[in-house]
Amino acid sequence: MSRTARRRQCVRALASVTVLILAGVASAEVQAQPATLRLTPDRAVALALEHDLELKRDRFGPEIAELDVRAASTAWTPEFATHVRGAGSDASSSNAIDGGARLTDRELSSEIGLSQRLPWGSAYRIRWDAARETTNSVFARFQPEMRASVGATVVQQLLRGFTFDEARAERGISLQAREMADRNLAAARAATTRAVLHAYWTWVHARDFLAVQRQSLAMAQALLDGNRTRVARGALATVDVIEAEAEVARRAELILIAEKNVANAEDRLRLHIFDPAAPRRDVVLEPETRAEERPVTADATTRALAERHDLKSLQASMAIDAINIRRFRNGALPEVFLRVDYALSGTAGTERLRGSGFPGPITGTSDRSFSSALDDLARTRYPSWSVEVAVSYPLGPARAEVDAARESLRLRQREAALRAAEHRVILEVNAAIREVETNYKRLETSATTVKLFERRLDGEHRKFASGLSTSFLVFQAQRDLSAAREAQARSLLEFHLATVDVAAVQVIPLGSSIPHP
Repeated sequence: MSRTARRRQCVRALASVTVLILAGVASAEVQAQPATLRLTPDRAVALALEHDLELKRDRFGPEIAELDVRAASTAWTPEFATHVRGAGSDASSSNAIDGGARLTDRELSSEIGLSQRLPWGSAYRIRWDAARETTNSVFARFQPEMRASVGATVVQQLLRGFTFDEARAERGISLQAREMADRNLAAARAATTRAVLHAYWTWVHARDFLAVQRQSLAMAQALLDGNRTRVARGALATVDVIEAEAEVARRAELILIAEKNVANAEDRLRLHIFDPAAPRRDVVLEPETRAEERPVTADATTRALAERHDLKSLQASMAIDAINIRRFRNGALPEVFLRVDYALSGTAGTERLRGSGFPGPITGTSDRSFSSALDDLARTRYPSWSVEVAVSYPLGPARAEVDAARESLRLRQREAALRAAEHRVILEVNAAIREVETNYKRLETSATTVKLFERRLDGEHRKFASGLSTSFLVFQAQRDLSAAREAQARSLLEFHLATVDVAAVQVIPLGSSIPHP
């Protein structure tokens, strides 16, 4: 191989190694770069709703309230009951017919029953029982004796408890509590959404304020560099350089403050969108916003009157007051109930056949199977029934009447409070809408102001270049332009915050405003 060929081969190998090294360095740099999260307002809200600890707590409210409704509804759950009983007794005879014999009784019985309260002031119970009894008494017809019976009892309230009772009151109150639990969760979501959007827009515009300060510093630094050049040429006094250096130092200090505000705003935002236990410092946040649109506020007042949490709370309290009034008025009524009992019975066993006389000598036995007792039930041979009407009424003032009067006054009190709250809601919504409208108009005026101050600064630079102006006047024009840009950024921030508040005020009271830089 020639020397030239070997040289070319070495160059190629060196080039390959260089490419591999550069690729490795680039890959390491890519791996070393932290992840970036492009954050939109909707994405920030979604993360906050997922990680907010208080919201996680509030999500249990509707589930607990639903269990309360189910617990109140168990008042009408059918109840099955059964028991088996064995009993026996040994006693001395108390009559001469038994001849002073030792009386022995043994019994085994069982019962099955089903009972239920019904939601219109009635209740029923159905039962079935059977028993087997043995005794050595001479009076016993069957030895052993088997009995079977089936019966039903119905109780119907005719006044108190007919249209309303405690069980229905508890269920009605639990339904109102369940609705309020849903409202509380919606209010918590609205409050969280408002808080995270305030934090998001405060962070976004803190970055805008920092950009304004950096632009201001860049203008001052450019003028300082120009002044140093002019001083070197003898076209400008040294004091102008000193003045420019002081202005650069002042604006550099403002950047430090603006950077601090950005860091603080980002920390508040991270507290909302990430788990507080893991704020994800390895993730770089970058805002991603779109062109602003004018919010639609036409139906804000109507929605607020229908959805506001404080109004719904008062309405739920009024509904509970109305339930209590019905309950107390029902409790003041006389208690009148109708009770109907109906039963069938049948008997079987080994029957003792007796001759004439009392009690008569036993002449034989006859077996009657248990199916014969069941046949007695089926043919309703031995029915029994009873009908009972009972009435009770206090002779003096009833506590329930006083309670009903008190709840009626409380209901009227809440009605007045609701009307006042509705007027307050209308005022709050109108004020929030005006805030949006005003800040929307400020966007145009602040943009116009920035353009005018840019033209003024450009004119001042031309005059300064011609020797018709001074560094002080140029700096003043720069400060005015920076102030105008700050005002523009602030008007945009306040427009965003007002837009957030209009959406929130339709669900929750705004309360104290959230501070922002």
